[in-house]
Amino acid sequence: MDALEEAYMVYGTFDIVAKIKTDTMDKIKDTIIQVRLLGKVRSTQTMVVMGDT
Repeated sequence: MDALEEAYMVYGTFDIVAKIKTDTMDKIKDTIIQVRLLGKVRSTQTMVVMGDT
């Protein structure tokens, strides 16, 4: 996935935290759809950071 910048295995409610970065909301949506279509993904939660980080 081109937009993937970082990914970490974590303990807790979720198993992985991934950081994606794109220049448009449409590209974010497309990347999230790709993640949700992966075989063992049961759910996702999206948090959008506003501004340049």
